[in-house]
Amino acid sequence: MTKQPTIFMLGAGSMGGAVATAIRRSGIDAQNVHVMNSRPESTERAAKEYDLTPADSLEDAVREADIIILGIKPYQLAAQLPKLAEHLSADTLVVSLAAGATIDTLREHLGGHEKIIRTMPNTPVAVGSGVVAVMPADAVTDEETATVEELFAASADVVRVPEDKVHQVIGAAGSAPAFMFYVAEAMIDEGVMQGLTRDQAAEMVIATMAGSAKLLQEQGLSPAEARYRVSSPGGTTVRGVAALEEAGVRVGLAKAMRAAADWSRHMEEG
Repeated sequence: MTKQPTIFMLGAGSMGGAVATAIRRSGIDAQNVHVMNSRPESTERAAKEYDLTPADSLEDAVREADIIILGIKPYQLAAQLPKLAEHLSADTLVVSLAAGATIDTLREHLGGHEKIIRTMPNTPVAVGSGVVAVMPADAVTDEETATVEELFAASADVVRVPEDKVHQVIGAAGSAPAFMFYVAEAMIDEGVMQGLTRDQAAEMVIATMAGSAKLLQEQGLSPAEARYRVSSPGGTTVRGVAALEEAGVRVGLAKAMRAAADWSRHMEEG
């Protein structure tokens, strides 16, 4: 990125804030990232929390932006996007974080604007270990898409996918952190049941989950290969894995991913 783009963030709540953190981590200066929330006091709070510049005027922020990031809720799009469309340059990239909002829907609310990139970030982006799926509209060039991908790259694995795969992304990445949290919670609770303190159980389970993910990333093993390496014949691990299979954990996780994907389709269909 030779010249820093000017970025306007419309909405910096939990996901928008995570993305703001990612953008600042990518090296974009605070004066080049303007933010506006629904109320002035909320705008000032977000600017301070994420080290951004508060936008004084929606019109000016839109006119000056090279990239606009939509961090507002999906139900706010119909009311807010026409306000942007009035001041939007044809070359401005509009990047949406909104679940369930298709490129066609965004284009309609933006008065036919073509330079749209739909994204699906997950919350670990806030700590530099997330995943972002990037889905550019046909009118967006590879160079423009790469510019947006670079904003996320310091905080996430960035995966470019066609828009028709967005529902699969929900289960594999978008909603997946909650599934991991659920598994961690169950293991911590059982550790307490077996006599560990909650702090001890939490420290061990969380560190083990993080370390296991890092091992897969750094050693390039498939999950099955990594599991085989620690599963001695007749040992404790194989018995534990057998208990997971008997309890239907594999099927339960598959159902969770499918349910998330199905609901994503339902949201998109309205």
